[in-house]
Parts: sequence; C-alpha cells; structure tokens
Amino acid sequence: MKVAFSLSLASIIFLQGCNATIHNELMGVEEVVINGHKVVVTDCYHVGKQTAQTIEDAPGKSIHRFNPCRDADILIKYEELIVNGKSYGMLNRGDRVTLDHHHRVLINGKAAKEATNAEHISGL
Repeated sequence: MKVAFSLSLASIIFLQGCNATIHNELMGVEEVVINGHKVVVTDCYHVGKQTAQTIEDAPGKSIHRFNPCRDADILIKYEELIVNGKSYGMLNRGDRVTLDHHHRVLINGKAAKEATNAEHISGL
C-alpha cells in the first residue's frame, strides 16, 4: 500500500515538474508560475495548453506574458502586473495573481484596484 502511494505521488510530482503550467480543460482553469508568482485564470475554455512566454530578459529584469485565452492577457513587466492593458501596480515577491470568471483581478485573494498614472511606472 505504501509503495503504491509513493509511486503515485512520485508520478504526480514528476509530471508537475515537467511543465510549470497546469491546464484543466474540464474546469476551465489555467495555472502557471511566472517569476515566483502563481498566476491562475478561471473560466478559460479552449483546446490545448498555453504557457507563459518570456518576451525579454535584461540583467535583473524580465518581461513575461501569459495569454491562455482570448480575453485574458497577463503581462508581468519588471514586477508590474498588467492585465488586459490595465496596470495593477507592482507585485511583491511570491504574490498570487488570479483573473476570475467575472474578469476581476485578485492579488493574494483580495480584489486589486487599477493603478493610477502615478503608480503606473512602466509607461505603457
């Protein structure tokens, strides 16, 4: 019994380690880890798995895009969170980002507010 459980657990860990993206077509959930931030998009139904893309890397800086479905475009640019073209300010190390089925942006489970021009530092 212990051996079967250990093998099952090892298989799950191995398969999770192969790709940092979790794709659940039946539940409409896409998950990915981007630069230490877990990003979850719900109500995202499509065929095929999407992965985050690194657009540019500079020393100590990086830009990542996750576009798992047509109405969810998530950009983390030098730790600034931009969802569907709107800035939600800077992320802290390890923050969890969720774009839910009501198109609400949540950071660590709390509703995020769109950043003002003063808070929007990227110039996009």
